[in-house]
Amino acid sequence: METVLRDPAVDSLITILVLTTDNSSPNLDFIPELSQRYPGKPILIGISGDKESFDRAKEALESRQIPVYLPVEGACEALGTMYRCSRVVRVKGSR
Repeated sequence: METVLRDPAVDSLITILVLTTDNSSPNLDFIPELSQRYPGKPILIGISGDKESFDRAKEALESRQIPVYLPVEGACEALGTMYRCSRVVRVKGSR
């Protein structure tokens, strides 16, 4: 993820995590840490998997201001909305 965020041509990142009861306890601390290192590049997380795993990851990430989406398409929709809002702000700011 950091390699992607380091690229100046990348403005944001959507990551999809597939979590199940077999792998639902990964350490996700690196995601908020990356968000702090690259504050101008939004990181959105889509999670696929069972409800228990989703709930745990959602709590861990959203408590640190990382948005989590289910279904994962919600992350794409949110990023599109963020982009459209940023365009409006830029246009109004240039007046």
